[in-house]
Amino acid sequence: MFPAISNISHFLAYSWRRPGHKANLYLRDLHLSEQAAIALTDTPFIEGRAVFSHDLTFIYYYRRIAAQGCEVIQQNIASGNITVIGLCGSKTNTDIDINATGTKLVYISEDEKNNDFTQLNLVDLTSSPYSVTQVPCTSACK
Repeated sequence: MFPAISNISHFLAYSWRRPGHKANLYLRDLHLSEQAAIALTDTPFIEGRAVFSHDLTFIYYYRRIAAQGCEVIQQNIASGNITVIGLCGSKTNTDIDINATGTKLVYISEDEKNNDFTQLNLVDLTSSPYSVTQVPCTSACK
């Protein structure tokens, strides 16, 4: 589910689950099709909708677990180290994307003032620490 191809079309990340298990993220090298996919995650969370950093150092995705809500994650592909970037909606669908230059990440979350509505979160990946700008939905949309 939710396939994502790196900007140079070298890698494919996707969410997959075995029946009765949670969905995890996998990485496949498209230049070595005979090589098995590598598991990027193996957690009790449901991980999905991944995007690659422009330099292929990181992969960004959301992870969801019913009792704990939803988090947007930055994972170093080589080391596996993760950083929680923000919270995404526990009641709404989540999506994530990155701009062509790899400087801005965007994801959907619930509006902090009204959890029934959504907002976009723009993450400046060039700032340290990352700065996040919320863009609320102007017509109280879900």
